[in-house]
Amino acid sequence: MKYAVSKFAPVAECRRLYRTERSVLPGTALGQADARPSPGFVDVGFHAAALWAGHFDLTITSWVFEGACLAVIGLLVLLFQAELQHSLLRLDSIAHLRFHVPAVSIRTYDAIVAAMFEMAHSNIGALIVLTRKDPIGNLVSNGIRIDAEVSKALIEAIFRKDSPIHDGAVLIEGERIAYARLVLP
Repeated sequence: MKYAVSKFAPVAECRRLYRTERSVLPGTALGQADARPSPGFVDVGFHAAALWAGHFDLTITSWVFEGACLAVIGLLVLLFQAELQHSLLRLDSIAHLRFHVPAVSIRTYDAIVAAMFEMAHSNIGALIVLTRKDPIGNLVSNGIRIDAEVSKALIEAIFRKDSPIHDGAVLIEGERIAYARLVLP
């Protein structure tokens, strides 16, 4: 499919026409939607085929289609794992399905700020992750579990250059340092 473009047409318009022409799938017209079935319809099709096979007493065929239906569901969960996890975390924060963690005290923030100013004065960098409503400890798979009360001295000791756990981030949940030496995603 070729388009007539005058010699005065801007380059951007030519590029747009080229991208539009290349994005059309074979067998579809320009502006027509993709004709491929979604995985949800494939799953419904396998389930319908299993019911149809069961109606005609085709037991083994029914088992095969039910197994294919379960395999498609498992594949969908595997493929959309990150999106499902994000959705469930959002649902949890909207519905408040867990016990509320008490607010962090001013003393904790003062200890963090004092440590930050002291380390900035000494040209020491630090990555500190503070959690609010949603706990992220289950998203963290590496790092060293500390589980200690937040203090200026502890934060400075963690990020000293000769400390074995100074590389990475520190995760603070509530008023406790949960993990150190985290590699953030």
